[in-house]
Amino acid sequence: MKKVCSLILLLLINLSVQAQVQRNFWGLELGRSTKADVKAFLSYNGLEYTQNLGGFDVISVESEEGVSFGGYSWTPSFQFYNNILFRVTLLQINKGITSSGEYYDIDTKFMFNNLKSKLSNRYGNLENPLNGQSQNQYVRRDLYTVVDMLFDDGNLVLSYYDRKLARASRNGNDM
Repeated sequence: MKKVCSLILLLLINLSVQAQVQRNFWGLELGRSTKADVKAFLSYNGLEYTQNLGGFDVISVESEEGVSFGGYSWTPSFQFYNNILFRVTLLQINKGITSSGEYYDIDTKFMFNNLKSKLSNRYGNLENPLNGQSQNQYVRRDLYTVVDMLFDDGNLVLSYYDRKLARASRNGNDM
């Protein structure tokens, strides 16, 4: 009986570690939503944006208020391949600006550690792609999606992307 209970416990732990990485953001789904869907979401929420920065098929939000995700306000960008959303990148810089135009510090290191804890609780152990050489980047993958969190120079970047479309965009393959 003790072995059966231990086996069930191990199975439950393994299932929780294999949780699927999130693919939906504000009603937009990686690998399914189109550029028109993203523009409609942004327009509906009164967010200004720019398109096609640096030759990439991307839409970046220009609004200082940002968009809420994971308990924080972010500046998102949306990247496309063949008109399909394949990457959502969320940026939080370490400086904020008040309505009177004054700058203030944002504790992005606290945000990084808090999000690392939240992601670990949700998805299981996060991988350090630099084999422990840096404690500033963590990744979690499943069969379809990757979440990548990077703390660099006081700025925090959180990206979710569709693995298949990201690979195709790097290789320039039509699907």
